[in-house]
Amino acid sequence: MNYFCRQASQLASDSLDRSLNWIEKIRLYAHQLMCRACHQNTRDLQLMHRLLQTKPHKKKLTHEQRQKILQSFKSKT
Repeated sequence: MNYFCRQASQLASDSLDRSLNWIEKIRLYAHQLMCRACHQNTRDLQLMHRLLQTKPHKKKLTHEQRQKILQSFKSKT
């Protein structure tokens, strides 16, 4: 992972906790246009964030959601 990918990963993670300013949004978007891995990483982070926000006693993961999570972990190894 190079310096720009690390920056993009940090921005993607930060975007889950706060609103990025316009410069940060442009940096992340521009990098994702060039780097498919970072684009996918951002999507994976967003999915995991959404899944972790659900209350376990109210909503359970579907089989499809479980498989998607497993696939994303397997593809990274």
